[in-house]
Amino acid sequence: MAIDKEDYRTKLVITKATRAHSGNYTLITKNAAGEDECTAKVTVLDKPTKPRGPIEVSDVHSEGCTLEWKPPEDDGGTPIESYAVEKLDPETGRWIPIGRTKDPKMVVHNLQPGQEYKFRVSALNSEGESEPLETTR
Repeated sequence: MAIDKEDYRTKLVITKATRAHSGNYTLITKNAAGEDECTAKVTVLDKPTKPRGPIEVSDVHSEGCTLEWKPPEDDGGTPIESYAVEKLDPETGRWIPIGRTKDPKMVVHNLQPGQEYKFRVSALNSEGESEPLETTR
């Protein structure tokens, strides 16, 4: 963070701004005629942090289940638009998208009876996609 001062102008420069730089910044000026101050609110936008876990798996039946998790601690300064849910294909070891939801909950269908699955969830906002939260077993 750097402050550039010139006659009648002051500039605050934040290189590589992060969410931690968000907040209120107050500039106080003084001269022989007096003192004045101005406060500006700065919001640095970013992708959200990963959803909070654990992912709860319930209503398990032969071809589906219900997944539920908690929203991220930090939405990145802009609303969460959706959550992307994926399953790990037990045969290929690849993550396969199974859908998106606006709520931190999804009913999953079309699973193969007798297979064991892992799931992961990422939060999305206008700035990007979070790191995924995975089921623990």
